[in-house]
This record gives sequence, C-alpha cells and structure tokens, in this order.
Amino acid sequence: MLLRVFFLLTISHICLGQSVFNFIPNPGFEDFYHMPKDLSATHNDFINKSKFWATANTGTTDLIHTSTDTKFWYNLAQPHSGNMFAGILVNNADYAEYLKIELKDDLLPGQTYYGEFWIKTPPKFMGENIGSIQLNDQFGMVADDNFFFENTRLIKKTTVVNGNGIKTDPNNWVKIGTEFKVSKPCSNIYIGQFDTNKKNIAIGYFFIDDVFVGGTGDLKYIKPMSEITANTSTNFDNILFENGKSELKNSSFAQLDIIAEAIQKSNKNCTIIGHTDNEGSKEFNQQLSYQRAVAVKKYFITKGVAEKYLDCIGKGESEPIESNDNEQGKQKNRRVEIILK
Repeated sequence: MLLRVFFLLTISHICLGQSVFNFIPNPGFEDFYHMPKDLSATHNDFINKSKFWATANTGTTDLIHTSTDTKFWYNLAQPHSGNMFAGILVNNADYAEYLKIELKDDLLPGQTYYGEFWIKTPPKFMGENIGSIQLNDQFGMVADDNFFFENTRLIKKTTVVNGNGIKTDPNNWVKIGTEFKVSKPCSNIYIGQFDTNKKNIAIGYFFIDDVFVGGTGDLKYIKPMSEITANTSTNFDNILFENGKSELKNSSFAQLDIIAEAIQKSNKNCTIIGHTDNEGSKEFNQQLSYQRAVAVKKYFITKGVAEKYLDCIGKGESEPIESNDNEQGKQKNRRVEIILK
C-alpha cells in the first residue's frame, strides 16, 4: 500500500546529498560470514562465505578478497571498489557458474528498472593468456523467481541486461548496464552466461563487482532534503507499507534514512501523523494509521533519533487531502505527515 510522506519544515534549510536505492543487498560483496582464504570447492562454500549471495546451480562460484589464495588458477585482480568481489567460470555448455541474490523488494510489471554490474577478466587463467572475451546477448542479468538446478549446465533463461557487443578487458573493469522491464513479479537476480541457441558462449573466468538494480525516475532517486523548501509540503512516493499492515517495506528505508538525518540535524521535536484512505472500517483505519506512525518512529530510533523527540498520532481517514472516489485519490490519502517544530 502506497504511503506518501508530507514533510512540513519550520527550519530554514537542510541540505543532504542525494541517495540512490539499490534493490541488491550487499552489492559489492563486502559483507561476508567467513573470510574467503581459498577458492570454492563446492557451491556451498560460496553460500557459507558470502552474505545474501548464493548460486543458481552446483557450480563452484567464488567469493574473492584481495588476500585470497588463488593458487595457479589466475592472477588476482583489484576489486572495482572495496576489498571483495566474486568470480564465475564458464567452461562450456555443460559447466557454467552463476551468481544469485534475493532482492530487497520484488520487481513489478509496469515499472522501468535499471540494472548494471562491473566485469573484468584476469590476464591469465591456468597459465594461459586470456585477453579480451567477447560477450553476447545471453551473458548478463536475469530477473526471475527463486530457482536452483542440481547440475552445472547452462541455464535456459532470457537476460534483461546483457553484454551483447561488449568485450571484457583484463586491465580495466567494464560496466554492463541498461534499463529493463519485467513481465511478472521477480524476487531474484541472477548473473552469468545463460543458454543461447547460438554457439557463441563466452568461455572464460569472469570477475563481477558492484551490482545495481534500481527504479528509474522517482523509484531510483531518493529526494534529498535540499529539494524541500521551508514551510511547504513535499510528496515522497517511495515509502511503502505492506498492504493493510504497519510493516515498512525495505524499499522505504533509503528515504527514511534521509528524513532521520534531517530530524537529527534540525534539533527539533518531530510529530509523526498517520493517515489512511476510507477502505475498511473507521475503527480499523484509526488503529492502522497510528501503528504506521509508530513503525516510522521505531525506524527513526534505530537510526539514532532520540525517542524523546518523537511523538505519534493516528488520524485514520478523518483528514483526506483528495477524494476517496478513485484510486489516485486514495493513494494520496494513504500517507504519514511529519512535522518538525
């Protein structure tokens, strides 16, 4: 259910940098359970080391640190950023490794998204010079439901982001990225060489780093406080609750983080007022609006805002700002108003 936040400022100006919401948790592989001292011997090695990331089949995908012992397999590269990255091997149609991750929130039909990742090949692999590798329209990123195959063969899926026309560079990281849409709700992203009817499989070892999936327009870019002027209301279309519940969706956190920082910098008291549309009984909406205000308050506290500065009010459906006769009006009425004073 869509939540609009109205931020009524009584302070002159708060300026925070623009933030970008990434559907990918741990996009640069920096979070891990166990330091990868060696390369993976089984697919479970990767799963047990890497936080959030998994494999799509039984291939032995690698989690790599700048100190990982790669033995004779290849020259260790520097990450695109940070200290960690991943590695996947494609030998032939019978052996291909993949990266897999569950998104923070589902990708939905009707929205336009942007996906990208960075790729690099080692100068040498198993003692042989590799050079640049030509990619294809089935090497890239797939958006789909959760799946896993008990084999190592190429997976038959269609990419939404691919490296068609792109060559890897053993000396530099190369970005693969484009906009895409999905035809059904998708909970996972996969990266690798997917099955192609053509015989142009990209064979080699590939380093992967800094994976990004986000919305375009208001979905991708989170509004900074610098866009909000004093004593005016600013709409935020990117803070969401589960339908009929007070549970915040993960996609709301980036915007809430900016608001929390604004509260801290203002040194003002903050009143959080929940509002709903007129779906359901007045009693239910009254309770739901208060519970949602409390959910926002609890989130602000986790971000360091002192509880003594936060107050919650639930007004249910009593103060609509648009007509509840259509869905567009109802969406605008489902909101939280935050007042600094």
